[in-house]
Amino acid sequence: MIAFLRGMAVILPMLALLTWLLVHSLGPRNDDYAQAQRVVLGLAAGESDLQRDVLMARAGLLRNYDPLVADIGRLWWMAEALRQHPMMQADAAATLAELADTIGRMEALLEDFKSRNALLQNSLAYFDALQQRLAAAEADPVVTPAVVALGNAMLHLVRDPSAGAQQRTRQRLQAVMAAVVGHRDMPDGRGLQLLVLHSRLLLDLLPAVDDDLRRLLAISTGELRSRIRASQDARRMAEQRQAERFRLGLYGLAMLLAVLLVRVGLQWRAGLHLLRQGARMEALISEMSYRLATAPWGRFEAYLDEVLAELGRAFDADRAYLVLDRGQPTRRIWHAPGAEATGVAPERVLDAVRAASPTPEGIMTLSGLPEGDLRALLRGAGVAQCCAVPLRLGDEPAGLLGFERVRAARRWPEVGTGFVRMAGEVLQAALERRRAATRQAEFEARLHRARRLEAIGTFASGIAHNFNNVLGAMLGHAEMAEEATPPGGAAVRHIAEIQRAGARAHELVARILDFGARQKTRHRTVPVDGLLAETIALLRGLVSHDVELLLEPRAPGQMVSGDPVQLQQVLVNLVKNAFQAMPKGGRVTIQVEAVRSDQPLALSHDTLPPGAFVRIGVVDTGTGMDAVTLANIFRPFFTTKPAGTGLGLATVREIVLDHGGVVDVRTSPHFGSVFSVWLPSGGEAGGVPAVAGPTGQTVMLVGLEPDNILGDEEMIAALGYEPVSFATPEQALAAVQRTPDGFDAVLVTLHALDEDGIAMLRVLSAGMAGRPFILVTTEASDLDPSQLIELGAREILQRPLRSARVAAALMEVRQA
Repeated sequence: MIAFLRGMAVILPMLALLTWLLVHSLGPRNDDYAQAQRVVLGLAAGESDLQRDVLMARAGLLRNYDPLVADIGRLWWMAEALRQHPMMQADAAATLAELADTIGRMEALLEDFKSRNALLQNSLAYFDALQQRLAAAEADPVVTPAVVALGNAMLHLVRDPSAGAQQRTRQRLQAVMAAVVGHRDMPDGRGLQLLVLHSRLLLDLLPAVDDDLRRLLAISTGELRSRIRASQDARRMAEQRQAERFRLGLYGLAMLLAVLLVRVGLQWRAGLHLLRQGARMEALISEMSYRLATAPWGRFEAYLDEVLAELGRAFDADRAYLVLDRGQPTRRIWHAPGAEATGVAPERVLDAVRAASPTPEGIMTLSGLPEGDLRALLRGAGVAQCCAVPLRLGDEPAGLLGFERVRAARRWPEVGTGFVRMAGEVLQAALERRRAATRQAEFEARLHRARRLEAIGTFASGIAHNFNNVLGAMLGHAEMAEEATPPGGAAVRHIAEIQRAGARAHELVARILDFGARQKTRHRTVPVDGLLAETIALLRGLVSHDVELLLEPRAPGQMVSGDPVQLQQVLVNLVKNAFQAMPKGGRVTIQVEAVRSDQPLALSHDTLPPGAFVRIGVVDTGTGMDAVTLANIFRPFFTTKPAGTGLGLATVREIVLDHGGVVDVRTSPHFGSVFSVWLPSGGEAGGVPAVAGPTGQTVMLVGLEPDNILGDEEMIAALGYEPVSFATPEQALAAVQRTPDGFDAVLVTLHALDEDGIAMLRVLSAGMAGRPFILVTTEASDLDPSQLIELGAREILQRPLRSARVAAALMEVRQA
């Protein structure tokens, strides 16, 4: 088929060439030649007309100069027609340029002639009129004869402007001037003066006009026209000789075309045979694709061997091989009977193919390999021909499918290299499906693990809720015991230890709740110094003796807005990663500085917007990371640790983004890493203005459990308020209706912020005429804080309650 198409690709241009030869073998273009001859004759006629009209203008027989303009325009038109005419050869360019120059000189002389001749004819008319008027007056017997003699002399000068005629006219003019001087009292002296002036003008103009006329008539295009006709005749003879040559070429090409048509017919027959083979090959490749796509998981390798053998036999190869060096390394080789000892290692062929430049179809042949050891090695191993196609998995080169042949053939593979590429695509797709199935199995295992973690988190959350109530009672009674114990005693220290242990237990409960059900971040102002001090104290127990942990506060007193627990989680994760990056010990430095950026700043993984930020940097002297690891460190489930989960740094970046910040990483292999967390600055810590304490205000407590009523009332009373408790919202609303101004603050306790709890808040908010209240919840909330504020909640507290936090909340509500 390809040979047939190549034959047609030759025949079609030959048919076009035949047509071209036929057109050019028709002989000279007689119409063009006749037209060119007519243009030359028109040029001669135009020149004759110009000379005739110039003579008529000199004789004063033309009323205007339009015929002269038309004559010179026709000459220019004829010259342009000759320049553009196809009969003019390239050697006539100089003649045409000389013709244009000749017509240009004619036109320049004609312009001078027209200007002077117009002045001449005008002056003659005036002279004739003045002479006749003065001669008819007969005013003076001396002047009048002189004027008549001058007129006769001027008339003779016009007909014969010779030197003698000019001399006689000048003598008559002198006689008139002398007569005028002797007779100054003549009545028409002005007319005589004008007659003298026009006489002088005519004496100057007549020679000049006749000189222009002689020069204009002396210019002729006769020789140029002869040369142009000779060029046209030579062109015509050349076309006649060329037509004869074209006719001979036409005959030869027709004979060659007949031979090619016979050959194309034979190639068409061979092409049909190749088409049948190609159809069989397409059916085989389709069947192989189906078998590989439906192969059972455990039978894939065996099917791959069977497919490789069938391909080798179909391509009439002596050896076929499939080699992969990406993902799961694979090496499959098939040999035809009797050819087991041929060929070289497929891996070496793969390296050579990658180093060489494949054809546009992606096929590499033996002739396409660069000169070198591999090509010589293939020849030495008995390989006469090879054909290989590179394979890819995703966007990366992965391997090679190759066929080799010991027996040399004029054309191999017979069906063409396109089917080799198709076979490579089928195997490539099958390998892609296997890799996708492997990844799917890995993701299913991770999903199973995540579900197990979710179940554990749910179970842990249930235990943490109950434990939280116990902690609330412990911490509440500890605070009341602290208030009732004299300072300085041993009991005060024990109570303080109980409170610290309770705070740690509360933090542990918060972490369990956050693990079980992720809650939205509740931002508050966090002092960076205190956050770092608490974090370093927590990490001291994790530091080995060969690791040094340092703090460099370059900007003390900075504040950020966020959740201190989550921010501490970020720092702990980063420092623990730094410890793990230094197996042989080293130094970890935590840096804090205030930075202001006026322009967007491009970081490693994000862009820092303009504004004021607090940068917390964790610097280690560990092993560092390469570019590939750096590009993937924040991708979930990506890890370089054998026991890692790949979620630590992903969680860090998610928390920082939730806080409106960005993360930047600077690292280099063997030179350590710098993880920088950029958080929006909340300003610097300042003094807190003193607030007047309570003066007997009444605080309403709503929705308390029986176990918490006594402890909450004692805490409120210890803070200087008068507590009044109501078990249900209905009782609280009834009390507000009886005494609308009887309560200064309201604490509402909800066990869960579900639909029932939200409905209760709506009822209380509507019944208390918009009075702000403090919401106390026993679990982490997924509700947006802005929605709670719309319902009337001014502050949100979580059990167990701390007296200091309750006091600050009551002060804020009382000031509102």
